[in-house]
Amino acid sequence: RRVSELNGVLEAVGGPCRYPRSTPPDKEPRTTSARRGRGRPVGIVGRFPRMVWDVARLCLRSQAMTTSIAEGHVVTLHYRLTLDDGSIADESFGGEPLVYLHGHHNIVPGLEKQLAGKNAGDKCDVAVSAAEGYGEYDPTLDQKVPRSAFPEDAQLQVGVAFQAQTQQGQPITLWIRAIQGEEITVSPNHPMAGQNLNFSVEILEVRAATAQEMEHGHAHGPGGHDH
Repeated sequence: RRVSELNGVLEAVGGPCRYPRSTPPDKEPRTTSARRGRGRPVGIVGRFPRMVWDVARLCLRSQAMTTSIAEGHVVTLHYRLTLDDGSIADESFGGEPLVYLHGHHNIVPGLEKQLAGKNAGDKCDVAVSAAEGYGEYDPTLDQKVPRSAFPEDAQLQVGVAFQAQTQQGQPITLWIRAIQGEEITVSPNHPMAGQNLNFSVEILEVRAATAQEMEHGHAHGPGGHDH
């Protein structure tokens, strides 16, 4: 910190330090008599190193308390998601907050991008376009499959997600979009694909991720993954 800023702090704890580097001869501080010829100065000059250390600790503590959201930080927040028609699609207020690892694609990209730089205690409204949310809806990806393709005890409902495999053996998430008798329409389009997303967010906590969280690519502990 600049000297002028330190003086403002030091005035509150013992007076301004006008000579932080050296003491003019006419203002030589008094010394203790504990050791003749080697006494330590008393007064503000003598206490200056200790005060600088205390101020430094306060600055570091303040910096830790105001950590801004950036890649590699674990963020805890509450949110409410509404669609353009005003309906509430999802929210965490009144329940468990969302905990995610920033910069690791844990949440929709448009929301993650606009949360960067925010701090704990901030409240904000974030509008996310469909392209930066769950993507645009592509009807060519929908396909119809027979009811017999599912296990007999499967509880099939519109909106239910399940895991399948591509022809190359890669896992893929599909959603049931329609049920017509024995014919089921499934799609990799997210149920909110093509929708603009409107978030109301309250940021509760921002902290640095642990090495294990960075390795796994998600937050651990309450609200995150529990290994």
